[in-house]
Order: sequence, then structure tokens, then C-alpha cells
Amino acid sequence: MAVEICNDSHPFAACLPFGISVNLIHGNFKEIAMVSEADYFAYLESIEGKAEYQNGVIYDMAGGSPRHGLITMNCGTAIGSQLKDKNCGVYSPDVLLGVELAHSYFFPDLFVACGKLELDKVNRNAVKNPQVIVEVLSPSTMDRDRTSKLLRYMQIPSLQEYILVEQHKPLVDVCFINDRGVWDSETVRGLDAMVKIRSLGIEVAMADIYRLVDFEVPTEPS
Repeated sequence: MAVEICNDSHPFAACLPFGISVNLIHGNFKEIAMVSEADYFAYLESIEGKAEYQNGVIYDMAGGSPRHGLITMNCGTAIGSQLKDKNCGVYSPDVLLGVELAHSYFFPDLFVACGKLELDKVNRNAVKNPQVIVEVLSPSTMDRDRTSKLLRYMQIPSLQEYILVEQHKPLVDVCFINDRGVWDSETVRGLDAMVKIRSLGIEVAMADIYRLVDFEVPTEPS
């Protein structure tokens, strides 16, 4: 079991390992010419898959690997099972998330919203008040999840935690707002460890997050 909390001088060492410089094109994400939000929503309706929108740029999303899907569902089950007595819900990867201040829209792997659901003014199918966001990392999305997405998610007023889950080893990074009201981060390693989700008042076992995951079996990049 290992839990590390970054110090004040490097509060995002776990969540933003490559620094603040952001390259918006990574891996299997395909850049399309600058478009309006209306054009993005029209494009979203015209395709069978999913696409995300970052301040004028659309990114087609590749499908996930079986391991990615398993870990995502494990996270949802492990978190959701502890929210029965709370006014909070876990939302699937099919639910669009709007970041109004960043003019962006995303499909996180999971997010938790508490209290009354707030919908985006432009697209009423998009939620804008997540409290916790979970992304399961893949080789093609890791840099974007840790850089441009992180910076945009931090502009969501309701967000209190951003959780990054590795799929090739038992390691979870948690970005959270600490007691001083500033963003901090924690790294959790090992199947016998617990992941503390402070804003929800719960702890999730790493063994539950990685249930049935065989790290010896190679998986295709996703």
C-alpha cells in the first residue's frame, strides 16, 4: 500500500506531470477545423460514436479496450454502492458534460453529481455541475486527460475531485481541493490500498477498482 500527497510547491505533480504546456492533438484523437458549438452538436448527432469539443476544435473518440471498459464499470459500481444514502448519482460515459467557462464539452468515463442536476444552457442534455470526475487512462488519451482536460475541468465551479485511473498497473491519482481551498494531489498504489474520495466522504478499495483485471494479459492501445 502506498499513498503520496504532493507538497505545496508541486501540487499537481501526479495530475499534471508534463507541466502546463498543452498540446491539443494526441493519439487517436482527430482534429477537425475550428467550428461553432452549434456545428459540434450537429456533428454529434450525425455520427454513431462520440466526439468532444474544446474551444472550437472537435475530437473524435476511439472506442475503449475491454480492460478500459471493465475498470470503468468497476469504478462506477464501487463508488455508486456507497452513495445510496447520499443525494448523489453516478453518470455513465454516455452523458455529456459541459464546461461553460471553457466553451468545451466532454464525455468523461464517469462523473458524480450531487443535489439538483444543473443542465447546460446551450445543450439541455449536457450536465454542468459534476462534483467528481473519473477518467480511466489509455495510451492515446493520457496526455490530454492530464493536461488540456485537467485545465478545463478545473474551471467547473462545482468540481471538487478529478480521479485518474491507470489501466496497466494498480495506480490512481486523485486531484482534490484541500482544506485550504486549493487544488492538491495524491497518488495511491497497490491493490491493498484505499482511494479516499474526500468530497463524498467515502473510500474505495483498489481491489474493487481492478476487480478481474489481469495485468499479465496485454491489451490493445485505446
